[in-house]
Amino acid sequence: MEIGLGSSHIFKYVLNNPVYAGERRRLMKQINMLSAQDIKELSDSVGGVYTLSVLSEVRPTTIYRLINEDYQPSMDSLLKLNIVLEKLETQDENLVSS
Repeated sequence: MEIGLGSSHIFKYVLNNPVYAGERRRLMKQINMLSAQDIKELSDSVGGVYTLSVLSEVRPTTIYRLINEDYQPSMDSLLKLNIVLEKLETQDENLVSS
């Protein structure tokens, strides 16, 4: 699956739609708390802060502040960054199995 800008919109729809209550619980259990180092490594793996910003729809200044540990990530930022992380891991698995 290709990483796109609309991924977080779909995710928000699932989170806010009562029909998907079970899916919402599953997604909330799988959210990883990302440290500043994790976010730095994620940005490096996608080609930089700006690219991570485009992929995750998190502002570049927010990503820089998270990397510099100026503040802790909000739930929304964590969800968006986890979506990118999950898609990258899925792509890596597909490359290894090919």
